[in-house]
Amino acid sequence: MKMKTTGKQIKYFLATIILAATGVAGHTQAQTQTPDPYNDAGVTIGGAIWATRNVGEPGKFVDNPSDAGRYYTFQEAKKVCPEGWRAPTLRELEALDAIGSRWTTFNGMNGMRYGGGINSVFLPAAGRRPDEDDSDDCSGDLGYYWSGTRTSSTYGFHLGFHGYNIGLRSEPRQWSLYSRGYSVRCVKKQRK
Repeated sequence: MKMKTTGKQIKYFLATIILAATGVAGHTQAQTQTPDPYNDAGVTIGGAIWATRNVGEPGKFVDNPSDAGRYYTFQEAKKVCPEGWRAPTLRELEALDAIGSRWTTFNGMNGMRYGGGINSVFLPAAGRRPDEDDSDDCSGDLGYYWSGTRTSSTYGFHLGFHGYNIGLRSEPRQWSLYSRGYSVRCVKKQRK
């Protein structure tokens, strides 16, 4: 039996293909296939290729760019990226911050989008592992991402941002004790 296709069905089909190809409004190719947890196409920003997803389990990326992933200490952050990837340097965090950012919501998760168009990357406001005297992880309000650059024998640089009503703040030169639990967004060198 042959099915008849209407013009409306064809327009919907074509619109879905266009949206999937451009990643608009949640229509992504990831919906049709499970992403590879060990690899990521990445986005070139500031001379480095930035992964589009956070690290989940050690050596694996999370499934979606809006997934928070796990929290790691500074020392762990330098070892948890999948093979071929690493924690960004302070200079790479500064280059990311320098291209501009905006507070936004993507797939239901608040966060910061750095860059624009195809050269942009979304970092979810994944919060942090709470300190002993604080039970709130601030997920959805704050984002903390380790660099691989230390400031001393007990402190390392990280990128921090928030989108509170008092205004936006994105700061790549913050430092914290190595024991704090923050997210990791991996980078690798740009191919020449």
